[in-house]
Order: sequence, then C-alpha cells, then structure tokens
Amino acid sequence: MTKQIGSTESPDEPGEPTPFAETVKGLYKKHKMAIIGVGVAAFVVTVAVIKYANGQDITEDIESDESDEPEELAELDETPTPGRCNDGWLSDSIGKQGACSGHGGVAA
Repeated sequence: MTKQIGSTESPDEPGEPTPFAETVKGLYKKHKMAIIGVGVAAFVVTVAVIKYANGQDITEDIESDESDEPEELAELDETPTPGRCNDGWLSDSIGKQGACSGHGGVAA
C-alpha cells in the first residue's frame, strides 16, 4: 500500500517511513522532560546574564592606571561630577583624554 504525502495515518508496515510531524511528536513525547529541562535552564541562564549585564557599565571609557597628575590631585578627583557628551551621554571622564570619544566629543 502506498501512502499519500502529508498523511497522518500510522505506517502499515514496520519498514515504511513515517511522516515528519509524526516523528517529531513521537520524539517530543519520548523526551518531553529533557526538552522542558533544557528550556528552563536556558531561560534561567538568559535571565542571569541580563541581570549581570545590567549591573555592568560597559559603556564607560577605558582608563589606564598611569596618571600624569600628582597623587594629591588624583585624590581630589575621586568624586567626579558627571559631564555631558555631545550625544547627551553622562560621563565621569570629562577632562581626561578620550572622554566622550565614542559619543561625538565633549559638549560645550
């Protein structure tokens, strides 16, 4: 007996191929708990990565540890007042080389 393409009937003989959708349904039923577990784990990891990324300020300018300022002046500069870049971004690096370099420069 020949089957029609897209037929949802079970195969008449053990060697006859099954439709794709039927195969997928069978695999899902067989591995349902593993599929759900992987989905939950992926969701939890995604949430954790988003929370971690939100806690990081990845847009700050990279500053070197070397400073041309004497230590006394560096200590006074520990509580910087944010300045504004041309695109509206607030930066604590105003007055330092490279401040607002990725934001169109320092606003006047």
